[in-house]
This record gives sequence, structure tokens and C-alpha cells, in this order.
Amino acid sequence: MATSTSASETTSTTTSQTTPAEIQPTFDIRCDADKCVKCGLCVKDCVNRCISMPPGENPRLSSAANCIKCGHCVAVCPKSALTFSNKPIEDFPPIDPSLCLSTAQVEQFIRSRRSCRVYKPGPIDQTKVMRLLELCHHAASAGNAQQVQYIVLHTPEQLHRFGQHTIDWLKAASGHPAAERISSAWDKGFDPIFRKAPCVILGVIDPATSPKQYHHLGVVDVSIALANMELAAPSLGLGTCWAGFFQGAVAAWEPLKAELGGKLCLGALMVGEPQLKYQRMVARNPLVVQWL
Repeated sequence: MATSTSASETTSTTTSQTTPAEIQPTFDIRCDADKCVKCGLCVKDCVNRCISMPPGENPRLSSAANCIKCGHCVAVCPKSALTFSNKPIEDFPPIDPSLCLSTAQVEQFIRSRRSCRVYKPGPIDQTKVMRLLELCHHAASAGNAQQVQYIVLHTPEQLHRFGQHTIDWLKAASGHPAAERISSAWDKGFDPIFRKAPCVILGVIDPATSPKQYHHLGVVDVSIALANMELAAPSLGLGTCWAGFFQGAVAAWEPLKAELGGKLCLGALMVGEPQLKYQRMVARNPLVVQWL
């Protein structure tokens, strides 16, 4: 069964989950009157127009029910005058301009991303995995619902069992043109499902706790989070690869769905230390764009 792990833990310990929708109804924004210059940027940037600022007064949260707690009001304030009633200003660290990437750095950063299919043997450093999860936890999400959760497979027994489920689906019901070839490789002792990665991270949503109005966007939220994860992984000495065969299986194979305890897996990444180091970026097909 799936378990939840807090950012301060590296063991499989069940913890309570709190979604933005469950934050106490007394939520408010706080304004430091000594710092506020009444520039109105917080009012201008509020996505749901929840903040008002009567003439001569400080900004206030006038519609708490419509606030999605995105934090833009705190982030845009040039004087650090605003914060949440349930979070200190220290939870909103300042942006360091010296760490901003140039266009050339961004290009190499994106183009040097490679799918890793050859991993170093042995267990993965769980501290690195938790740091990676902390980083991708800040990904954008629909309505700031933050509905993405993670399940980490990290033991040989778990990986083999989930891999076997995938093979069972390929053999029985997938209709995939490579099913026979992939199944034959598995039967011979190869691992075409997880490539012998020491860890696989599943991006999931829990329909029992996720806001219903955002369920249909769960696959988008998970894809954004995992895309951030594969970009962040090299900074920790890790490589990743999308687990496509597994994703096909977990969407359709009931025995595999049952392993997740009701949670929906909408994306999966293999994670581990890469054996190979790439020396060049690679070419792509010509860009196709239509301006309407």
C-alpha cells in the first residue's frame, strides 16, 4: 500500500495531508502598516480580486472564500509588508537576482537534459530523493490546489513487483506492438520497464482529498511537477527517465491500480545516479509554429 512521507523524513511514515481547501476558515493576509507604501501592486496582481484597498487604508483580504492562497500578493510586495496569517515571512524567501540564469544558460540547461537509462547499481541516497521532491513540490498547479502527491518505489522487491504487473498487462491486454519483445527481454532477466533504476517516483493524486473541480487537471499538474523534477535532478547528481510502459499499465491494469490504495498514478519517473556523462546537446526536428 502507498504511504506518505514528510519532507523532513526519509522513511515510509504515514503523515496527515492538508490541502489548500482545508486551511482554516480564519485565514487572512497580514499587512505591516509601517512598511506598506500603498502602492496597490497586491491588489493589481490578485488573480481573483480578493484584495481591496480603500483610499488611505492598508490592503485587506475582502473575499477570503475566493482566495486560492497563491502567495502572489506577498511575492509582489516591494516592501515585504504582507504575509499570510498562517505562514511567517520567512516562508517566502527573497529572490536573489545573482542566481537568475541567462538565456544561454537556460538553453544549455534545457537542451542538455537527457533520459537516463543506465544507472549505477546500489540503493539511492534517500536524502537526495527528498531534496528533489522538495524542489518539484513548488511546481505550478491548477487553482493552486497543490493536489500532487508522490509514491516512491525504492526496494528491489517493490520494483520487481510493479515491473511484473506491467509485464502482465503487456502480455494480456496492452495490444502494444512491442509487447512480445519487451516481455521476452523481461523473461530473460533484463529490465525494460524500469531499466534497473534504484528508485521510481510516482506522481499521484488522491481523489478522496483533492478538490473535485481540479481532478480533470491532475494529469497536467503531475506532468508539470515531474517535468520540473527531471530538470532539477542533475543538480543533485541524479538522472531520470519517464516510465512509459509502466504508465500505460497503471492506467488500465486493475491489479496494479490496487497497489496504490485508491490513488491515481498520472506519471512516473525512474531516478538514479547515471553511469554515463553526455558531452553534447542533441539536434531536434525543425520547429513547427502556426500563428493565428
